[in-house]
Amino acid sequence: FTEDALVAVAKEALKRKIGARGPRPILGSALPATMYDLPAMETVRESLISEQVILQREAPIIIYAGDPGTFETDVA
Repeated sequence: FTEDALVAVAKEALKRKIGARGPRPILGSALPATMYDLPAMETVRESLISEQVILQREAPIIIYAGDPGTFETDVA
């Protein structure tokens, strides 16, 4: 997660007045495909969650193992 993404999640939780459990539904709605598909993707080294992923529902950046120069912005 980028720092901006974490701030966006916290602001959204405050706006919704949902307290400490607030991040779970926020992340679930922002990352549905990522949460379910990513664990089965064995070649993924890292996923980068930015503010745009949280607020604008953009796809996260996916970085694959063995090739540090490539990434995708689609999980499925």
